[in-house]
Amino acid sequence: MKRPAPGTRVTTVVPPMMFGAVFRMLAGYVIEAMVKGILVARHRGALTEGHLPTWLTHHKLEDLLKRAGVALEAEHVAFVRRATVAVIWAGRYPVPKDASEQGSMTSSSSDLETFQEIYERLSIILEIESLVGDKPRKGIRMTASTAREALKRENEETL
Repeated sequence: MKRPAPGTRVTTVVPPMMFGAVFRMLAGYVIEAMVKGILVARHRGALTEGHLPTWLTHHKLEDLLKRAGVALEAEHVAFVRRATVAVIWAGRYPVPKDASEQGSMTSSSSDLETFQEIYERLSIILEIESLVGDKPRKGIRMTASTAREALKRENEETL
């Protein structure tokens, strides 16, 4: 393979199946930050004297998503579980320390698309929460379509 000239960008598309633990770790960090943002927006009073509540200080993505009321399809849950393991170990060790987590090292050719779908859903919910803030509301169980509908309604109400 010929090396690109200095200062030029390489635009070769990397096949998604080439993504591994680092991708899942970074995707997991993004999911974690977004869900924690949603939870903080909903529970601003829980932040006392600059301290986070204990329910917000872990990396268990599936638990955080459940607490935020974000419903995911089975394919998304499988990716979130693999991302959770990567968040916990990928920045520290070449492989999980627990042999039972070795299966989480597998990648799927759909990982990028799955992450993008989760990201889109969380982006919509986070945007809604930033608009709604501490206003009282019923629990929001979001699927991608209900999130889009809620954002559309929220935008119409603010006009």
